[in-house]
Amino acid sequence: CSDKTGTLTQNKLTLGTPYTVKGVSAEETIQAAALASRAEDDDPIDLAVLGGWKPGQTGAGQTIKHFVPFDPVNKRTEATVETRDGGAFRTTKGAPQVILKISANADQVRTDVDKVIDDLAARGYRALGVARTDANDQWQFLGILPLHDPPRDDSKTTLEAAHDMGCRVKMVTGDQKPIAREIARELSMGSNILDAEVFAATSHHETGRLADAIEEADGFAQVYPEHKYHIVDVLQQRGH
Repeated sequence: CSDKTGTLTQNKLTLGTPYTVKGVSAEETIQAAALASRAEDDDPIDLAVLGGWKPGQTGAGQTIKHFVPFDPVNKRTEATVETRDGGAFRTTKGAPQVILKISANADQVRTDVDKVIDDLAARGYRALGVARTDANDQWQFLGILPLHDPPRDDSKTTLEAAHDMGCRVKMVTGDQKPIAREIARELSMGSNILDAEVFAATSHHETGRLADAIEEADGFAQVYPEHKYHIVDVLQQRGH
């Protein structure tokens, strides 16, 4: 079993063309996300966003007064920004559904946003939601930034060599199933990707069928640490 990010892929995210809601520009969306990022954290997502921002063109006279880093519970970062005239606003970036949940305009944009997320995932892109507060200090969803982590140059040949030696490699990732499937397709690993959510939904009498599914799968998506132990245990029990 091989981790995807940084092992099969480069762990170097690149920023694609943003999707924005009506009336919002791509530059505004990238700027809001960049303000809610910190280069010193050396986070791949932050570095990809900051790499796509041109602060010389926008954001002059703005100062970050407070920054809330990403954590697995809130699943977003947040910055309080002070403007040159003494005003202030907040920006945030994170999991799109989390950003939608706090946005006042969520009902107006949700259908389009969900479609964009699905389309991006099918092409192997991660989606990053972005929002900014308005004059009434209400969050407004601005758009989505696509992020892509391409395969390492040597991954495909390494997998082919492993296969020639009788070793079957299964991908393990916390990313969504469509993203995992697209990277697996690029690396010719197979398209049978199992969503780790089935672990929580499986009753005791179905554990045998689940073990069969684990053995037959080409990879596993939306995996948390406890899922990894389950996968390894089953494969070891099956003599792998």
